[in-house]
Amino acid sequence: MADRIQTPEIYLRIIRALSLLAPGHSRLEWSREWEAEIVSRWFLLKEWERLNARSKLDLLRRVKGAFWDVPGLQHSKTSLLLVVFNFIIALFTGFGALQQLAFDGLLKWQLQPFFLSLAAVIVSLLFMISGIALLRRWPTSPRLITLTGTMSVLLHIYGVLPPHRNMGFFILIAGAGYGLLMMFVFRWNEKRKLVF
Repeated sequence: MADRIQTPEIYLRIIRALSLLAPGHSRLEWSREWEAEIVSRWFLLKEWERLNARSKLDLLRRVKGAFWDVPGLQHSKTSLLLVVFNFIIALFTGFGALQQLAFDGLLKWQLQPFFLSLAAVIVSLLFMISGIALLRRWPTSPRLITLTGTMSVLLHIYGVLPPHRNMGFFILIAGAGYGLLMMFVFRWNEKRKLVF
C-alpha cells in the first residue's frame, strides 16, 4: 500500500489535519514549516531515487513528529496538563458510559441507566471539546471549562445517589473531583497569566 503513494499529498493532509489542533496565531507558520519539511524530504528522496516503501514509512514517522510537536506550541505547561487529563477523563467516562448505554440502557431497556449513560457520553464529549478548546486557545474556553466541570460534578453526584447507584464512590471522587480541580486549575492559571 505504501508503494502506491506517488505524491506527498497524504502526508500533507495529515499535517493540515494536525494544524487544526494548533493555536490560531501560530497555526499557519507551524503548518508551513512541517509541510516544507515533508515536501523537501519527498523530492530529495525522489531525486536520489530512494522513494520506496521504507522511505515512505520514514516520512510517516516524521509526520508523527508533527503530532508530538503540536502540544509544544502551548505556552503553559498547566494548560497542556489540563488538555492531557481532559482527554484521559473523556476516554474513561465515554468508555464506561457506552458500556452502560449498550448493556443496561439498550439491551435491558432500563430508562434510568439509559439517560444517565447518555448524559455521561455528552460529558465525555464536553471533556474532549474543552481539551481541544484549551489546545487551540478558543476565546470560549472559560465558559466551556465551567460547563464541563459543572456537568461532570452533577453527573457523578447523581450517579451515586440511591436508589439506583449506577456509579461507585471511587468514580464519584474521580469524576466530580477532577471536574472541580479542572475548573480551579484553569481559573488559577488564567489569573497567573494576568499577573505576569
